[in-house]
Amino acid sequence: MRPKRGVLVYRFFIALILSGLAFSCAAADRTSLDIDTGGVTGNTTDLGNGSYTVEGAGSDLWDQSDHFRYVYAQISGDFDCRVLVSDLQVTNPWSKAGIQLRASTDANSVHASMLVSGQNGFAFQHRDNTGGWSSWAWGGWNSPPNSWVRLVRIGSLVTGYVSSDGATWYRVDSVTWNSADPVLLGLAVTSHDSATLCKAEFRNFSIQIPPGPVNGYSSIDINSAIDGSTTAAGGDGLDVVGSGSDLWNTQDSFRLAYQNFSGNFDLRSRVQALDVTDSWSKAGVTVRASTDPGSVHATMLVSGSNGYGFQHRDETNGWSSHTGGGGNALPNSWVRIIRNDNIVTATNPPMV
Repeated sequence: MRPKRGVLVYRFFIALILSGLAFSCAAADRTSLDIDTGGVTGNTTDLGNGSYTVEGAGSDLWDQSDHFRYVYAQISGDFDCRVLVSDLQVTNPWSKAGIQLRASTDANSVHASMLVSGQNGFAFQHRDNTGGWSSWAWGGWNSPPNSWVRLVRIGSLVTGYVSSDGATWYRVDSVTWNSADPVLLGLAVTSHDSATLCKAEFRNFSIQIPPGPVNGYSSIDINSAIDGSTTAAGGDGLDVVGSGSDLWNTQDSFRLAYQNFSGNFDLRSRVQALDVTDSWSKAGVTVRASTDPGSVHATMLVSGSNGYGFQHRDETNGWSSHTGGGGNALPNSWVRIIRNDNIVTATNPPMV
């Protein structure tokens, strides 16, 4: 049988990504201070075991400068930070509490924040330039005392998530982070009223550091609700467990094990086993421009019940395309991607 082929032309650089966290909590001492709150002094009480009571004033976390109470530590590199906001005093519908990544303690600093508000639900907020205007994305309605927030940094991408149980997470939005390390990471509280303190209760605060590569591959969950894992599987093999809604449409949701790569390559892999959680569960090899959910990519896949498929997205956040590649037969389902300059070719030969 002749190999099925699909050809896709790219006209820009592509990094190689193939498609766990073993956590350790940061032990650095934390600093607590008021940032431009107008003279009203806040309070921070460390209750132990990742629990804090934080009282903060300030007119808002918004516009071109912020006014709030901040409990933070310095950090460098990737992280996965999570906390339960178990209670928030409603001093204003826009009183806020949550996790914040910040370049400095200047009021007009660059930041990215995943927050709970008094009466307006979850909010992912960010300021991309010092003194610039703030932006936000709504994250749905929260339901105290079950309002979990999460901020994840992988390279230059910072993503905000929300949850009602601390186990199943929903992505709100992502932003590119360009500030140099070390940066500041911690808990933020604003009353949205310069003359009033707002009390927030935090529980299960953790800063988790991703582990090193497995068999040379780093791993990440992209836009997935449930944490996946990547483990070594004899020789240079990998066992990858992932969730996610699909690799399709304008945004992908899946687990990746990846390496950065430049130049031409011939990438081959045998998909030995695949759980058929859905007829369109998928596994294979992919070349991808970035870890953003809407990234350009070209992917040769094995599906749960629908055979091989060559999928690609030609523009960032554009619609996906698919070419069928015939039936597959586990445990001997080989997939292959070849890059020759700006041409990417996908094949599924019966033997490689």
